[in-house]
Amino acid sequence: MKTITLHPDGLKCPIRVRLLTLGEMKRRGFSTEDFGFCETFKSVHFDKDGNESDPQYEILISVLDTKCGVGAVAHELVHAACSYCRMFYPDEFTSEFWTDAHDEKYMVEHGDAYSPEENPEERLAYLISNMTSEFWTEFYDRGYDKICKPKACK
Repeated sequence: MKTITLHPDGLKCPIRVRLLTLGEMKRRGFSTEDFGFCETFKSVHFDKDGNESDPQYEILISVLDTKCGVGAVAHELVHAACSYCRMFYPDEFTSEFWTDAHDEKYMVEHGDAYSPEENPEERLAYLISNMTSEFWTEFYDRGYDKICKPKACK
């Protein structure tokens, strides 16, 4: 399994992106139509009095290796960013938009959590992934990669 770990701007938790084969995706219960998924993990330690201390967080993105394009990765990174904001900035991200749409209660109240029509976070993820894909397609189609190497364009 191929894995890339991101630590942008000193984030408080790593974001791991792993590439999975179709067989690995199916074993995790995903269909052949799924390009990827994002999961958030929290592990805690308890002190001798039973109080939670030193929580550790990790965000894990899994992308189907044959569908690993900029759009699929950008889409899952949006979910990772939303999870990150919900974990570390809960007071600033309190509206329904920032609610974890994959939470069971949300799905019962609002319907299909994965539908862009039903889920604001999913709409944002599709919008950003589509814009990112379109940008990079145009970038290479116009030959801009010959002028500006992406790593040098930061």
